[in-house]
Amino acid sequence: MIRLLFVFVFILTWSTSTFGQFQVSENRRFITREGKPFFWLGDTAWELFHRLSKEDATYYFKKRSEQGFTVIQAVALAELDGLQTPNANGDLPLVDLDPTKPNEKYFAHVDSLITIAGKFGLTIALLPTWGDKVDKSTWGKGPEIFNAKNANSYGKWIGQRFEKKTNLIWIMGGDRNPKNTQQIEIWNALAEGVSAGAGGPNKALMSFHPQPNALGSAEWFHQSDWLDFNMFQNGHCRDQEHYLKIATLYNKAPFKPIIDGEPMYEDHPVCFNAKDLGTSSAYDIRKYAYLDLFAGAFGHTYGCHDVWQMYDSTRVGINGPHFPWKIALDLPGANQMKFARELMESKSMLDRIPDQSILIESDETPGERIQATRGKDYVFVYSCIGKRFRLKMAQIPGEKSAFFWVNPRTGEKSSKNNINNTGIQTFTPPTKGYGLDWVMVLESIPDPKPEVKVEPSATEVKPNLDAKSPATPLTPANAPEVKVDSKPQASSTSPLQTSPSTTPAVVPEVKPQASPTSTLQASPATAPTAPTANTAAGNSSATTGNATQPVNQAEVKTPN
Repeated sequence: MIRLLFVFVFILTWSTSTFGQFQVSENRRFITREGKPFFWLGDTAWELFHRLSKEDATYYFKKRSEQGFTVIQAVALAELDGLQTPNANGDLPLVDLDPTKPNEKYFAHVDSLITIAGKFGLTIALLPTWGDKVDKSTWGKGPEIFNAKNANSYGKWIGQRFEKKTNLIWIMGGDRNPKNTQQIEIWNALAEGVSAGAGGPNKALMSFHPQPNALGSAEWFHQSDWLDFNMFQNGHCRDQEHYLKIATLYNKAPFKPIIDGEPMYEDHPVCFNAKDLGTSSAYDIRKYAYLDLFAGAFGHTYGCHDVWQMYDSTRVGINGPHFPWKIALDLPGANQMKFARELMESKSMLDRIPDQSILIESDETPGERIQATRGKDYVFVYSCIGKRFRLKMAQIPGEKSAFFWVNPRTGEKSSKNNINNTGIQTFTPPTKGYGLDWVMVLESIPDPKPEVKVEPSATEVKPNLDAKSPATPLTPANAPEVKVDSKPQASSTSPLQTSPSTTPAVVPEVKPQASPTSTLQASPATAPTAPTANTAAGNSSATTGNATQPVNQAEVKTPN
């Protein structure tokens, strides 16, 4: 009886402690949740716990959930004077600025917001502190309060405080690169404390958020047991070669998943120089997202300059925000991120790899980059400016494939076209120019199975002598009516699912083709209240075999 009770308690404890937990996939490239692929579509809400009330946080979570986000990155000891300016409830996080004396009222507010986020299907990626509390540097508020000993104590406390949260991932750092051995020891001590408090390393998925550098978190912590996945920050300038950074990390042993934890924010001064360079657009944001993902990242974090600081008219803005945060939630780039998630989740995720070898144009400049990724039976190719590209078709399994185009600005897709997997084929996106980025989706068509002939049975078939009337022969007069609707039926499937269209055999020059009754179809993004770019419809042609037919396209006059 005692043994049975022990087994029951063990099973109950195991099932409770592992429910909802995140893990690194078996191939060390992705993150899973409860054994299923988890797509990280993050938003940086650094001041969430510090500046928002429960009501405002609920508004924020609801909006981001509706937009398809899955992860919210937020900080316990916040950047903007988070130690000495109270939260929305009037509470400070620490007593006497002492990390070993946390104020429970403050952290109860953090707890309640994590719970609300979970109700909207959101995971919190929690930074125990912003980096200025370890290294004030030249722009931080600080003060510097941590050493290795109290960092470990604080880590154990906060890890245990949120031990039972199942929608939680941990991030050390906070926009700081360790400058010396002492600072490395502090971050190690904090991470090890969190891990111990949360119940062990298998209970706390963890990374580190640095400033822009060559290798991201791997530069100091790649060999550390507590670092489960690498994170880097691309920064806020245009056309950086971040895909090369991902390629380096992707091949670094031991393998660990990779993500850009702070790319260029939407509505951010470009290179912190709005006067000369302007502010970032949705196009800038899309480019970083698709190039990150196709280069080998397991997910992507979006950010908005107005939202990370929760700016409104009652606050002093940092680096020139333009919109109150509630308005900025609807900027075009935020509403376009869901199309990237839908695309990645539309195919098998855990077998996906970056693969530039399939491209002839594999090394374009950052502003014209063409990036490819593939799974066992599909290929995605992203073209930054709609520039045409060539694929080595022999690397694709099967005899034939079907391809179509996805518009990252709207989620719209073209009809499918079939193509032979032979030679080198050229693909030309529907439009070309600055801001006119496109994704090509290519799906391998399974080879037909050999026909299996079924021999007729030798069993004797006897007439039915009990039949009261002879069978009535089927004639045109009495045949059942079959109605054929000549109009295409509206699809209830995802915007990323299409029905193939039959086309003649193709020659090496392949361009998109739409059937006369089919146009690009998808649900448009939620109409933002913030300014958006103008679009106009245009036409071009696609050549398939010897036939030339018009293709419906969206011509974007200005990048949005």
